[in-house]
Amino acid sequence: MKIPIIIFSLMLFAISMWLPAFECTRDSLKGYEVLISGWLGIIGLDPRWYANVLYAYVIFRSLINKNYTPSTISSALLVSAAIASFVFISPLACPAMDTMSPSKGLAVGGKVWCSALISASVLAFLKEPKSVYP
Repeated sequence: MKIPIIIFSLMLFAISMWLPAFECTRDSLKGYEVLISGWLGIIGLDPRWYANVLYAYVIFRSLINKNYTPSTISSALLVSAAIASFVFISPLACPAMDTMSPSKGLAVGGKVWCSALISASVLAFLKEPKSVYP
């Protein structure tokens, strides 16, 4: 049951990289542009960028180790980061001609990205059926 959820989550994440991440008055940044410039989130201690690192960790560990179940703490952090993306809007998330312009909120790509995080957090609540045979 874990593999279909992982594939679904990775598909959502990949789709979100090619969609506009923020609603802007002019041009919008695509998800991959936000991900590439995410190191600024580390400098600014933006919790939303750390969600990408935690997301990669949860997916990687779930794929490598069949018996790994993400902790409820990591799942709660993923959901918190998704919710924080709706609450805390970056004031400088939209490119303009010579300066950055304010964002109006998450666009389709940002919402799909949040869905990928939430779907990965579901992995913490899945119990693999125990085999009858050793």
